[in-house]
Amino acid sequence: MSRAAQAGFTLLELLVGLTIAGVLAAMAIPSFTGMIHDQRIANESNRLVVGLNLARSEAAKRRRTISLCPSTNGTACSGATNWEAGYIVFVNDAADTPAAVDAGETVVRIFETAPGNVTLRSGDFTNFISYAATTFSNAAGTFTICDQRGPSRARGVLINAVGRARVSGDANADGIHDDRNGNDLACP
Repeated sequence: MSRAAQAGFTLLELLVGLTIAGVLAAMAIPSFTGMIHDQRIANESNRLVVGLNLARSEAAKRRRTISLCPSTNGTACSGATNWEAGYIVFVNDAADTPAAVDAGETVVRIFETAPGNVTLRSGDFTNFISYAATTFSNAAGTFTICDQRGPSRARGVLINAVGRARVSGDANADGIHDDRNGNDLACP
């Protein structure tokens, strides 16, 4: 009777295969980490543009002032200058300055806390931005979205004089996105 040949790996072949897989994984992990951080920044800037566009369209639809403000509880403006803790879009019937959610005013949408180490700040809109029924905003300016990697990876959301929002670009090709005045973005 003849013995059938057995198939399989030797211990040495298995160790070599695992070593190669480990080296490849070690080389890929930094790329994946950078990609995840880039995606968080992109998601946050897109989420802010959605909030601004929602406020603008609701102002036109309802023919009322609609405001965005930082909020930690989803029901009232916090008065804070850091927007990464969350923000709300609400009907600001009183059109008050600074914007505040008064009795009877409706919160249209709640935007939750930004992920990870992402910061969302604006020197132009310290604690609120409002859109009138004409869809014009109360000011033009820049929101800056950063993480621990600094200005080279930061993105901006630019609001022009008529209230339109868009994501920033790098017009001067220096590797850092520009604010609405053409200056490099700076992280807090």
